[in-house]
Amino acid sequence: KATLPTSATGSNFTATKTATSFNDSGVSDSADDELTTVTASTVDLTNNTAGGAGAGPGPEAAAVTTNPTNPGTTTRFTLYVNNTSAVADSYNLAASTDATFGTILLPTGWSAVFRDTSNAVIASSGTILAGANKLIYADITVPAGAAAGTTDLYFRALSPTSGALDRKHDAVTVNTIRALAITGGQTGQTFPGGTVVYSHIVTNNGNVTEGDGVGSSTALSLADSLGGWSSVVYYDANDNGLIDPAESVVTDLSFTSGAAAGLAPGETVRLLVKISAPPGASLGAIDQTTLTATTANVGYTSAVPPVVTVADSTTVVAGDLTLLKEQALDSQPDGTPDGAYTSGDLSAGARPGTGIRYRITATNTGTAPATTVKLFDTTPAFTTYTGTNPAAVTGGSSPSITSVPADGAAGDLEFNVGTLNPGESAVATFGVIIDPAP
Repeated sequence: KATLPTSATGSNFTATKTATSFNDSGVSDSADDELTTVTASTVDLTNNTAGGAGAGPGPEAAAVTTNPTNPGTTTRFTLYVNNTSAVADSYNLAASTDATFGTILLPTGWSAVFRDTSNAVIASSGTILAGANKLIYADITVPAGAAAGTTDLYFRALSPTSGALDRKHDAVTVNTIRALAITGGQTGQTFPGGTVVYSHIVTNNGNVTEGDGVGSSTALSLADSLGGWSSVVYYDANDNGLIDPAESVVTDLSFTSGAAAGLAPGETVRLLVKISAPPGASLGAIDQTTLTATTANVGYTSAVPPVVTVADSTTVVAGDLTLLKEQALDSQPDGTPDGAYTSGDLSAGARPGTGIRYRITATNTGTAPATTVKLFDTTPAFTTYTGTNPAAVTGGSSPSITSVPADGAAGDLEFNVGTLNPGESAVATFGVIIDPAP
């Protein structure tokens, strides 16, 4: 009786048996037994049915099963592990984009999970009797924003005991998704001959770049409901919510917003819509300005994203706002100004490690209430916000802090004021620390 190790392979194994006389060692004889062939343990990994698609040793040259799916979803492959050996065996499971499994690698953000018929997560098939099979599921999760296209995937069943293995060639096709979004419309006020600026965030919720002029072009258009009104769109390159001198009017999304022109998948940009009322605009008149983003194919052949629009509503009022920003040194810094607030130069005393307090005063100098008033500011370069004597706002119908940076961080500040009646003022205060010298 010859007992072989589970990993035995090959042919022409010889066992020599010798019988020797107990009384006369010179009397003996030998005979050979030969094992001509050792049949290796085998396993077959197939799709959908036992011994079905992909039967036989793999990996196949082309994908046997290709599952389509959308970004941010999970697609399931149905696999059968077929024990084609003469003995029971178990098999570890793996997935990779490397056909050789020299590395277990999936695209960034992708994941593979194996489950049994009870939906429990498994890493191994468990023991499968000779000639039997086991149904398993391979769930492949594709991240949101995954690029459109087909990715080859390979599944492997490998016995840690016998070394039996099979690799299965499948694929996932990530569908092309094209969708743009613009944040909701806003309301505001201006006076005859005045202007108002609205901020909108445009997001590419698809998985192909839009508006680069190569795959597609995305036109931006504006329409005012009242005659004599005018409106333009600016790209807010530094994303500060203000129209800066270097920022220009745009009519499409081909401006450089990131590493390349157009809007990449998942990318957002801020657009500023500046609306101007004619000098003779009637008090109480309401103009609706509609911003529209319309995409046309240039190199793409898939269906273009739906046209997206957002509308801003502007009411003409007699109210008018003036804004005064002042500053004071806080040399300690303890959150208390060293002296009176001023709009004069403080550079002589503003040294690294010291503080500056700011006071912003908004006054309604018109003859009608100004509604939905908000104040915006940001920490200057080389400074950080301080929570000592934190930001505050007084005046108006509903003064409150909308957002400020964390203590010791830089960033934007937003104060809500609400309604300012004629002659009424709202005051916002906050402090910063000048960065210490390196």
